Amino acid sequence: MLIRKLWTSSTAMLESAFSIGVTRQKFTSKMLSDAQIAGFENIRMYADASKSEVRASQQMFIPDTGSRRANYLALSAGGDGGAYGAGYLNGWSARGDRPSFDMVTGVSSGAFIAPFAFVGKSADAKLASFFQNGMASQMESRNSLLQGALGQSIYPSGPMIALIKSQVDDSLIDQVGERYRAGARLLVLSTNLDAGRGVIWNLGAVAASDQSARYDLFRNVLRASASIPAFFPPTEIVSQNGDDELIELHVDGGAIRQLFFLPDAALSTTEAQYFLPNEKPNFYVIVNQGLTPDFTMARGQTLAIGRRAYDILIRNSTHENLTADFEFAHVHGIPFQMTHIPASLSELVTCPPRLPHS
Repeated sequence: MLIRKLWTSSTAMLESAFSIGVTRQKFTSKMLSDAQIAGFENIRMYADASKSEVRASQQMFIPDTGSRRANYLALSAGGDGGAYGAGYLNGWSARGDRPSFDMVTGVSSGAFIAPFAFVGKSADAKLASFFQNGMASQMESRNSLLQGALGQSIYPSGPMIALIKSQVDDSLIDQVGERYRAGARLLVLSTNLDAGRGVIWNLGAVAASDQSARYDLFRNVLRASASIPAFFPPTEIVSQNGDDELIELHVDGGAIRQLFFLPDAALSTTEAQYFLPNEKPNFYVIVNQGLTPDFTMARGQTLAIGRRAYDILIRNSTHENLTADFEFAHVHGIPFQMTHIPASLSELVTCPPRLPHS
């Protein structure tokens, strides 16, 4: 009993010493579900919301740019594999037949790519810089082993915050707002740790707002979507429920789905009609990871084992999400094209740089 008390006391002291989060006031599930971001009402919803809730917000998922046939782009999670998606978009632009996307969705590293893809080819240089220069530098500084174990994460949040602020600048966010006002849609997925549910954010509406806080909220949501649990600390997002202030914790959207086009309820046969334009759109998917098993001699260290197991889990989750979205597209006669990181460099070199038909 004495040893247990000493252990509990020592652990509590260490957790207090190394914790970098703020103290949060307790709130209930009901308080959270009704909470709004002050000044940004109705700019998000749960990914697993009911059919009636989703239908009430259907305009959030239907672009209206005047295009005869809309182009939808889904950008998957993938960690540092996001460099593939960034390079692919740059190469697609250079080839000369990359379309303008009427709706872009992003998860995790795909969320980082999403605003640049949404703005269009003019943002290609910034997108390349984000992954060529910034992403590598943010991995250079780690917390100590003790901080990583008893604090919130292996990597501190500072470098990621600085990277996002420098690359996703106010000018880019303003361009996102302009496209949203022209009818395009930009959606990003995060995971609310308290609710244990995915949250779809209407980032185009955030960017188009006249609120001065729009820039910070936009960047915070991107960071939240890409904050891999344990590797990066959760992102704190403040919401309001009446007079109560809630400090929500959001992490990687990949904990819920690796990619998405529509909320879960909209994928049912009875609901699809409310979320698809009269002219069926084109579905494009860029998967920022490989889809075939890769042999790697697993190392015996704890972090290496965890990372390897996590990679396997993510790959299989991606297969499930792709299958669901492809079946939805097939049932409704929607052209579906995708690309993913090939199994070998020779594949990458010899394959024509085209989105293969699936």
